[in-house]
Amino acid sequence: DDRERVVKSLQTAIDVPGEFEAEHRIVWADGSLWVFTGDGGSGGDPDRYALNPDSQLGKVIKLTEVDGRWNTGEVVAIGLRNPWRVFLDQPTDEFWIADVGQNEIEEINVVERSAIVGASFGWSYLESTEIFNDDQAEAHARHHQLGRRMGAELAHEVGAMLVHGLDGNA
Repeated sequence: DDRERVVKSLQTAIDVPGEFEAEHRIVWADGSLWVFTGDGGSGGDPDRYALNPDSQLGKVIKLTEVDGRWNTGEVVAIGLRNPWRVFLDQPTDEFWIADVGQNEIEEINVVERSAIVGASFGWSYLESTEIFNDDQAEAHARHHQLGRRMGAELAHEVGAMLVHGLDGNA
């Protein structure tokens, strides 16, 4: 089937460990594949992959097809933990990215596709809007901070969801 062929092709185009479809998400837009990868699955990002530009873990990778094959991809954004759902809203050209938090907060980011290149989502310096690994502040600061709208946060300890920021303020 076509989906299986694409996934197998992607696994050879980019080098990310783990079960590809279980840990990473794929979105098709304008003839490119946008791959949203998790940080590798270890608690707290101990190897600091998410903000490391030399790793393809915890990233948004844009791939284009060249002569019937996918290129190796370009990392266009960093700082994801575990993007378990991604949707591109065609009318607004915005990605909606549900990213699983580590200990306290789940998040949904709403980002214009044109604003995603060069951006940091913050993990593992931030878990949503709270500092998580303070030793990652410099790595996070090297990239532009998204003019993102935080669609929602879910605090683990109370099981409550806070919806805010949809007016453009995070």
